[in-house]
Amino acid sequence: MSAVVSGLARHARERPEAVAVCDLGPGGDSRRFDWRTLEAATLHLAGRLVAEAGDAPVLVSGGNRFEMLVALLAGLRAGLAVAPVAPESTAHELRELSEEIGARVAIADPETRERMDPSLRGIGLDEIDPGVRVDPGAVGDPPRGSVLLRSSGTTGPPKIVRRTAEALDAVGVGCRDRVGISEADRMLVAIPLYHSYGIDMAVLCGVLSGARLLLHPGFDAGRVRAALEQDGVTCFPAVPVMLDALARTGERRAGPAPALRRVVSAGSPLPPEVASRFAEA
Repeated sequence: MSAVVSGLARHARERPEAVAVCDLGPGGDSRRFDWRTLEAATLHLAGRLVAEAGDAPVLVSGGNRFEMLVALLAGLRAGLAVAPVAPESTAHELRELSEEIGARVAIADPETRERMDPSLRGIGLDEIDPGVRVDPGAVGDPPRGSVLLRSSGTTGPPKIVRRTAEALDAVGVGCRDRVGISEADRMLVAIPLYHSYGIDMAVLCGVLSGARLLLHPGFDAGRVRAALEQDGVTCFPAVPVMLDALARTGERRAGPAPALRRVVSAGSPLPPEVASRFAEA
């Protein structure tokens, strides 16, 4: 069993009622889910994937919400190859990807599913039930899952890259240990869960370490700044443009981020002046 799946099971067993996910919806409404709920929803969907997908890869598309996290974890728990894709992808992009990887099942919101090949079996993100209760033994211990990501194409034609279970474990453990994340942390996640960076920090490092994940539907500088000030955020994975926007927001609204101790910047080079402005703000 993969490290992240084992970590999820351990936290659900040892800390069942501790909050695992705070889901801040687009309208500002917040939902909270504990570790027992996250594991049960993951196991329930994993069982369905085993029955419907066979051994074929699964497309997963959605924004930063509890159900998207469950879908990614369920694919790994079912031992399948999971292909995350942006919900704003065109019908052509979705059809091309599903044909290239040989997907049989797609998990997505209704709008994205309408643009997908009708031959795919569709599972709606809204069908994921956080109220289910599942015996962990109900889903066997299948081969460990993997993640399929399309390369950016900066050094050649875009291609599908498989990140094996061993690679995912190495990234999750490496991020947890090198960044220094534990179950005492609160990680603000505004980077997309369908990107490799979001998967690395939230799905792998976050779930493995047992940190509380604060999922934001997107990056809103004012909303993120308020969360850094008020929600006890200790870890913030970001890209340089986010840090620049937050530094400028901080200049207008001087306020501390009292618990923040780790900021991770990736995706593009971080200019030293942006890092300095962010630290000062």
